[in-house]
Amino acid sequence: MLTTKHAIKQLIADLIGKDSHRGITLTYAWLANQFGHFSLGALPTIFLVELSKHCEGSVYSICNIFSTSHPKFWAIRVSLFWFFFEIYNFLKPLLTRDKGKDIKKKHPFKPEWVNISYDTIIDILFFTLGSFSINLWLSGFSTKELIIPTILAVILIFPSVDWYFTKMYQQYAKYPFQFRLAQWNKQILDDHRKKILEFQNLDTTGNHLLLFGAKLSGKTSLGIGICNELSIKKKICYYTTGTKIYSMFLENQYNAVNPSHPWSWKEADFLIIDDINPGYPFDQEIVSAKDFIHYLDCFDNIPLKPNRDLIRNKNIIWILGNCGKDSNPREWVMMLINQLGVPENKLHSICL
Repeated sequence: MLTTKHAIKQLIADLIGKDSHRGITLTYAWLANQFGHFSLGALPTIFLVELSKHCEGSVYSICNIFSTSHPKFWAIRVSLFWFFFEIYNFLKPLLTRDKGKDIKKKHPFKPEWVNISYDTIIDILFFTLGSFSINLWLSGFSTKELIIPTILAVILIFPSVDWYFTKMYQQYAKYPFQFRLAQWNKQILDDHRKKILEFQNLDTTGNHLLLFGAKLSGKTSLGIGICNELSIKKKICYYTTGTKIYSMFLENQYNAVNPSHPWSWKEADFLIIDDINPGYPFDQEIVSAKDFIHYLDCFDNIPLKPNRDLIRNKNIIWILGNCGKDSNPREWVMMLINQLGVPENKLHSICL
């Protein structure tokens, strides 16, 4: 669980230092995005107020549009413009995303309307705060004009903190790219779709979802989409690959845990193990279920095999290879049941 201490440390890291040197984090991007929304409310308001001042007494007909230079007049209109723009920006892509497309490319998962609406409202409030902050400045910081920006600033405190923490949960999950489940547009059986939604709403541990499929079947993006939705709900998730986790299994011996990261794969509520096998065009498995157990047991050097307990009791998305004739999906299922002791009712396989 992330704490205020983690947030303060991350905020300092985001504010101090050059992004050209250290790169851009999701938290930094969120801060920059909201500053951009504030500025897009503030700058047009300044421009329109100054333009209206220059139009006073002008004979040009276009200046009739700018008949007043009162800052509040323009702050309200700029805020309304961004309100309607954001409503359009929110609804248009989501409501029309499946229209005019081949049935095979339709999105099987619905957008998280509440979450996206929440984000849209925050953006609108930052636009409005920018506009009315300029109104306050141009009005000479009068007490009367202080009311609206103060209310907006107070309202934005909680959602801003909430979204900053959300971005931290996504960031520390170490996803290779940002992807939401509703963006996934491959074919999937309705029964498999229901299994994914059930996995996404789990409140128990020790559940395993095995995703089989060839290259470009969408198994990696599907796994990331599932877990990213969980990160947004502030679940502790962790993304890794088969190659990386084989070395992480040795952490008991070499204590190779990253102290700067809030959690490792061991503490995660949900774990994605990607690229265990590449899938087509590689017909045969590079790593078998037997090989995986061998790596899990740290090459049989640890008698108590604590990694087995961690894997058995964790919610895991396994991203594997093909489910065709030259591979053996059932071998992975039986490995989890017979060698790790995973109950059969907590294990589901999906072939894409």
